Amino acid sequence: MAIGVVLENVYKSFSDRASATSRRSPDSKATDRTTPENASLTVLRRINLTVRSGEFMVLVGPSGCGKSTLLRLMAGLESLTGGNIWVGEQLVNDLPPKQRRMAMVFQNYALYPHLTVYDNLAFGLRH
Repeated sequence: MAIGVVLENVYKSFSDRASATSRRSPDSKATDRTTPENASLTVLRRINLTVRSGEFMVLVGPSGCGKSTLLRLMAGLESLTGGNIWVGEQLVNDLPPKQRRMAMVFQNYALYPHLTVYDNLAFGLRH
C-alpha cells in the first residue's frame, strides 16, 4: 500500500511573543520559526508517524496534549518548528494548505455566523 502521510521528527514550539517583542530592536525582522532560544512552550517533540494511503488513524488523548496542533501542522494551518511532513512523495513543509491535498474538519463549530451555509462551505475554496 502506498504511503499517505509521513511525519519525521516533528517539533512544534510556541514562543513567548511578549518577551520576544520587548527585546527586539526596531530594525530586526520578525520570524515565524521558533528556535530553542525563544521557545517558551514545546507542545510536540520528536513525533514520527506513517499513515498509509487508505488507512484510518485516530488520535486519542487528553485535552491539551497536542492532537489538534498535530493535525493543524499536517494541514498547513500551523508552521513547523522542526522536522518534515510528507504527503505521498512530496515534502509539504512550506506548501500552503490548499496545495497539500489534505483537509481537516473541526470538532467544534468553526462557522462564520454571518455567512450562509453555502458561504461557510465555500469559504475554504475562496481562500
